[in-house]
Amino acid sequence: MRSPSRETSGFSIAWEQGVDVSEQKVTDGGGRFRVYQVSGIVLAVLFLALGVAAFLAGGGPIIAAIAVIGGLTVLVVSIVTMVRS
Repeated sequence: MRSPSRETSGFSIAWEQGVDVSEQKVTDGGGRFRVYQVSGIVLAVLFLALGVAAFLAGGGPIIAAIAVIGGLTVLVVSIVTMVRS
């Protein structure tokens, strides 16, 4: 077995050593992304609350609908990325 050179990728090294690549665990610092996802949920709740407050304060249904749709979009994206990660 030859020793891997600097330009050999991790996949090639694993293949040469007989390691199944699907068994390798990748750690990419997921804690930072979790903070982004939770802050996205907080932002979504804020948008939803502002949409309801705008509607109740007489700001008009279009302004309220924009805020609610934006809040729901941010909420869905945050939940989907949290589930997928």
